[in-house]
Amino acid sequence: MTVTGHDLLALGLPDGPHFKAALDEANRLHLQGAALQTFVRAMMPSQAPASIVPTHDSERG
Repeated sequence: MTVTGHDLLALGLPDGPHFKAALDEANRLHLQGAALQTFVRAMMPSQAPASIVPTHDSERG
């Protein structure tokens, strides 16, 4: 089975500068099913938190 760009988009990977490399790698590794889903999640651009809430010493366990 060949992974297509449509497959990656359907799994939520946004089109961008690393899209072709991700597609090539998914096909090189012959990924499918759960392995392809895990790969796509790992390739997702990281999301920085909207705000960082400091923790207080009393909240630490």
